[in-house]
Amino acid sequence: MHRRRFRPGVTLLITLSIIAAMMALVGLLFGYVDQARQKAEFRRSLIQADLLRTDLAGILKRTLGKRPSVKTLELAYTLPLYLTTKDAPFSVIAQCRPLLNRLRIRWLDPRYEEGTLARQHTVALQVFETLSDRAELKNSNYLLELIQKELGKHPIRYGTVDNLQKKEGIITRTQFLRLLDEYRFTEDDPHVYRIPWKRYFTLSDSAEYPKVDGEFAPAELLSAVLDLDTSLIREGMKPGEFRDFLASAGLDAKEYDWLFAKGGVPAMECQTTFHFQEGSQAFRFEYIGQRIVDFEIASE
Repeated sequence: MHRRRFRPGVTLLITLSIIAAMMALVGLLFGYVDQARQKAEFRRSLIQADLLRTDLAGILKRTLGKRPSVKTLELAYTLPLYLTTKDAPFSVIAQCRPLLNRLRIRWLDPRYEEGTLARQHTVALQVFETLSDRAELKNSNYLLELIQKELGKHPIRYGTVDNLQKKEGIITRTQFLRLLDEYRFTEDDPHVYRIPWKRYFTLSDSAEYPKVDGEFAPAELLSAVLDLDTSLIREGMKPGEFRDFLASAGLDAKEYDWLFAKGGVPAMECQTTFHFQEGSQAFRFEYIGQRIVDFEIASE
């Protein structure tokens, strides 16, 4: 009885194929394990960040108080905030900047043409038209239509939400950038990216602080609203002297009480990181009216 014999080359090929298949399977399993580990670490970082969120709110309350002075706010915007607690020992360094020192993007909503915010709607449109003219947009009406259409999808609502969800009635940064991209490719007009939107409009809002923080408003915005030279504003205005500056420029501050708040507005946007295991986790949050809102955690 003859035994079937395999040639050495065929046997080696089968062996190598089996080894390659096993290595691919092992690699795939390690990939799944690594993904599961990363997801688990990210979930743990979310829990840790949410705990820090609660601690940060208390720290900022004690640091800034209920009605911080313009000087205190100026220091908070100029110097990094070193935030630490004794009860749950941790420390982070936050970089903060003014949040409600620009026009609300929602004031462009045509539903504000009449009512208590009619003047805010008018000035927002005027600034939008000024920016469009400076950027030499091909079709500013279409861009405004896109923004107003997006704003119209949401109910008109005031207030902030003290949780991890987005606020209703205000479009997100991602949505706004998507609108700019849609306009750019529809109209073949890259000039839309010339406009420094952050210097003039904010996507954030607050029922508690409905007016613009003039003490820390960008010079570009004040120039567009007050019809003053930008260099004059930069050279002549300092935080805490907004109304004095208006008077020195020949303007009556009372005529702008409907738009600008008296004193600084305790509303800021902060970015920071905290150390977690062998790495660090970045996050941003908004602090308005002694509450942390719009807490966002980086995915990486």
